[in-house]
Amino acid sequence: MPDVNSQEVPAASTATIGLARGRGMQTLVSIQYLRATAAIMVVYYHIFSNRVAEHWAAGRNIGLSGVDIFFIISGFIMWTSTSQQRGGQFAFLKRRVFRVYPMWWMALTIWILMRFVIPDRLHNADVTASSVICSYLLFPHFHNVFMGRVWPILVPGWTLQLEIFFYAVFSLTLLVKGRAARLGATISILCVLAAVGSLFAAHSAVIKAYTNPLLLEFAAGIFLSPFLPHLQRLSPWLGLALMVFGLALLIINYQLIVEEGFNRVLILGIPACLIVAGALVLEPILDRKPNSILLLFGDASYSLYLTHPIAISIAAVIWEKLHLPVGAGVATIAFIPFALAAALIFAVLVYHHVEQPLLRKLLASHRNGPKLAAALLNEGGLAGDAPALVLPSDTPA
Repeated sequence: MPDVNSQEVPAASTATIGLARGRGMQTLVSIQYLRATAAIMVVYYHIFSNRVAEHWAAGRNIGLSGVDIFFIISGFIMWTSTSQQRGGQFAFLKRRVFRVYPMWWMALTIWILMRFVIPDRLHNADVTASSVICSYLLFPHFHNVFMGRVWPILVPGWTLQLEIFFYAVFSLTLLVKGRAARLGATISILCVLAAVGSLFAAHSAVIKAYTNPLLLEFAAGIFLSPFLPHLQRLSPWLGLALMVFGLALLIINYQLIVEEGFNRVLILGIPACLIVAGALVLEPILDRKPNSILLLFGDASYSLYLTHPIAISIAAVIWEKLHLPVGAGVATIAFIPFALAAALIFAVLVYHHVEQPLLRKLLASHRNGPKLAAALLNEGGLAGDAPALVLPSDTPA
C-alpha cells in the first residue's frame, strides 16, 4: 500500500480507490469491511425498535457503536483524500452534496409516504410542515415526538446532519496552508466545538447538533490518517489485539452505553477507534484475498444505512401477515435474521438499481461525469458517508 501522504501524489481533487479491482482502482479492504460491519450493526440495533422484536433486546446496544465507527472512518477518509489538497472547498462541498442528498431525499420521501400507508407502525414519525422542510435540508431541529432529540423524520438521518456540518468545517480548513497546520487546525476546531457541547447545555437544536461531542470521533479519524503507512507495517497480531480489545471494551461497557454526549465518546468512541486502527494494521493481510460479499455490503452500506428502517418495517408487516409469533424469546430471535436479510437484500438492490444509476445520471453533464460518479460512489463516511478510500489524484473535480 503506497504512502498516502507522499509528496509524489499529485495534488488536485479526488479520484476513487474503487471497489471493483478489475477497474484498475485500489481499495482499502479493511475500510470496506468496516463499512459493511458498521452498517449491519446499526441495522441490528434498529431491528429492536420494531414492535415484533421490541420485547427482547439482548445485546441491542452493541449495535449503537456502528455509528461511531462510521464517524471515525469519515474523518479518516476525508483527511486521506485531501491531504495534498489546498483550496477547492466549493468543489469538495459539491461532491459531498451530490453524494449525500439525492439518496437521502429518496429514502425520506418513501418514509413519509409510509407514515400514511401504515400509520400504526410509524406513529412516532414527526411529520409536520416545519419538520419536513428541516428534514429534507438536514437542518437540525428538535423532534416533536422524541422530545429533546435533534432528529429528522427518518431518524438515522441525525448522523447526516452531523456529517454535513463536519464537511462544512472541513471545507474551510482546506484554505489553510501546509498539511501540518491544516491537520492541527481541523482537529482543534472539532475539539473546541465538542468541548463547548460537553461543558454547556444547549437550548438551540442547531447549537446542540453543531457542538456535539461526537465531533471528537471525526477528529480521531483525521488523527489516524497520517499514520496509515506506519500502521500497515505493524504486526498483524497487534492489529488483531487492538480489534479484540476494542470489542471487549464494548461488551464490558454494555450496561454503560449511552446514546449521546461525551460519555458516548468514552464508552463507544474509544473502542471504535481501536477497532478501526486494528483493521488498518490488518490491511496487508485482508488485501490478499478479499471477500466479495463483504466488499459488496461495503459498497451498499450507504443504501443499507438509509433504507434499513423501510426494509425492517416491510419485513415486520410480512411477518405478521404470515401469522408468525410475535413477542419475547424465540419469536424475536427468529425475526432478527429475517429482518436483517430483508434489509441487506433491499439495500443491494437499491445500490445497484437506484444509487449507482442516480449518481451517474446527475453527473452525466459533467465533463468528467463517469470518473466523478465512480469516485463518489466509493467516497463517503457514514451514511452518506461510509466511504471506501479516496486518494488524491489529478482527476479534475
